[in-house]
Formats: sequence, structure tokens, C-alpha cells
Amino acid sequence: MTRLERLLPVLGALSGTTLRLWRAKSRPESSDGPAVFQPIPTSPDAWLEVRGGGGGRAAVELAEIVGAVMEAEEETTQVAAELSGRYEEIDLIYTISEILGHTIRLDEAAHRILREVATVVRARRATLLVHDPHADVLRLVAARGVELGEVDAIQVDDPCSIAARVFREMKIISYDPSDPTIPDPGCGEGGRAYKGRAFISVPVVYAAPGGTPKPIGVINLTDRLGVDAFTAGDRKLVAAIANQIGAAVENARLVERDQGQQRVRREMELAHDLQLKLLPSPLVVAAKADVAARCRSADSVGGDFYNLLSLHGDRIGVMIGDVSSHGFGAALIMALAMAASGIHAETADSPGEALRRWKARSPRNWRTPRCS
Repeated sequence: MTRLERLLPVLGALSGTTLRLWRAKSRPESSDGPAVFQPIPTSPDAWLEVRGGGGGRAAVELAEIVGAVMEAEEETTQVAAELSGRYEEIDLIYTISEILGHTIRLDEAAHRILREVATVVRARRATLLVHDPHADVLRLVAARGVELGEVDAIQVDDPCSIAARVFREMKIISYDPSDPTIPDPGCGEGGRAYKGRAFISVPVVYAAPGGTPKPIGVINLTDRLGVDAFTAGDRKLVAAIANQIGAAVENARLVERDQGQQRVRREMELAHDLQLKLLPSPLVVAAKADVAARCRSADSVGGDFYNLLSLHGDRIGVMIGDVSSHGFGAALIMALAMAASGIHAETADSPGEALRRWKARSPRNWRTPRCS
């Protein structure tokens, strides 16, 4: 039972009236004798039927109360849906951090990541192409629904390849064949035009802190299950995951070059860079407070972090934590904890409530960071 369903009998008893809620585009007709039908201010298709009581003035006041409750319930539903969608994204990031923490081979990590991403966005087919700088081509390293031998290496300067264009321009290209207003992004007749269904092609990019972003490869997702069109949310999620894939590719290439100290040192650098990139600037809350922050790990990398949150009203949030263990995996879990803290802090009334919600939604094998 919703809050509104519980509220109507109470309001009726307090005001000495009988109340019913109607959904109609125009004023309903009464068949049970005289009644006042008052429109709900916050909902154009809702009417409050009032029988008895103080007449028109009472109906207006009761409708305002009911409208406020309906508006609050709609906002609660929207927030819940948004949190649910974000939790799916956070859970995917956590899964990828687990993959990166337990695999060092590029082909193994790429296949697992591609499978997870394709499952979340419901794509039947997916491919991951990585740039070979020596030959200046894009080579297929992982696929789902496609045999590895079916896709030839693509020249980076190929004018008719969508993947090559995405790589060169470092911009997402998507296509919905059910929308006649969207042109086919391929070369058309005589070229290598796209002949499948809806697709997303996203550049895989990596940028060290302070460095210039560089393209590493391209991830393609095609033939979506259900409605044959990828949403804006799908594009945003795949773009975010592509950055994680870029870090994975860089790390795997390092492992292939050197299995010794060089690999370990570079992994520490990647984790350290990731931490520095994700820690927020004090400017986030500059409009509300003067804040200075510094994070210095005891070792090369670790799970130490802080988060600054600009919340509704005059509130700000400060979170300090330390994820157990060290290395690249710990740094990614740190990023996950920061994202989750921002989601829960926005809707919680206190730090304790935010932590309780965070812990309740966390996978059982997480270790809750020490926060203050």
C-alpha cells in the first residue's frame, strides 16, 4: 500500500468527508449524488472526489495535500529507478576490477570484460579491436557472437571502416536502423557500409594524469536484444567502461613485454595515476567551504582516498577511507567506493545512514572502508 492509499482514509476521517482519487483527462461525472471534483495541482490527469465536509474550499485544500503526496511519491520512484540503474553500472565496474585484479593476459581479460559489458547492454554481438602500432592496424582480440577469424585487421586510415573512423576521431558513433532520419554512417553502395542492426562503436582511450588522451582501440556492440536501439544510457555506460578497458590493455601490454620488475613498477604507476585522477579537487565544494586536501600513500599505491561531495542545500560531505590491500585492483575498488558514496550520501540524512545503505547494497565479499 502506498502512502497515498494510507493517507486518503485518514484525511477523510479528519475532515468529515469521503475521498476518492480519479484518473481522467476531463472532469469525471458523478452517478452517486452531489460531489465536488477538484483537480490535483501537480497532476493534470488526476481528480479528487470530495463528498460532504466544508464544500469547495475544503476540496481545494485536500487536493493540495494529496497533490503534494503524489509529487513526493513520483520523485521517490524516479530516485529509486536512477539508483537502480547506477547500481548496475557500479556493479559492472566492480566486476571489471575483479577481472583486472586476477588476470594478466590481454586475451583472457578482454574476453571476460566484453562478455560482461555485452550482457549489461544486451548486445548479441560484441568485438574489441586493439591498435597494433607497428602495422598501424586494428586487430580483433576478443569477440562475442563472432568468430575471431571472421574479422580481418583494419587499416587505421580506412575511409569506409566505422571502427577506423571512431579510432581516428576518438568519438562515439551509434546507429539505429529503425529511425529513418539517421543516415547509415558507412560508405553506402560500393563501400563497406554497415549492414547489420543497431550498433554502438566506442573508442578505447587511455590518458595518464597530465598527459594527452590517446586511442588504444575500439569496442563495438551490435544487435541489441529486445528493442533494437541502444539508449543514451547504454552509450554513456560503454564509454565509461571503455576507459577501464584502456587501462587493462595498457597493463596487459606491459605484462607481455616484461614479466619481471618492469611489469610490477608499471602496474604501481597505473594504480597511482588512477588514484590521483579520481581524487576530487577542493573546487567541488569551493562555493560552500574552504577546503584543502592531500593524499600521500605509505607505499607506492594503496587504497587511501577521500571524497568531497556538494550536496543539496548548504550541505557538504567529506569521506575518508582506506581499502585493504594494494595495487591496481585496490585502486579500482577505491573508485567504486567513491562512486557509491556519492550516490548514497545524496539521499541519506546522516553519514551513518549513508554507510548503512552502502554496506547493504555492497557484494558480500567487499570490505567496508574505514570512514569518518
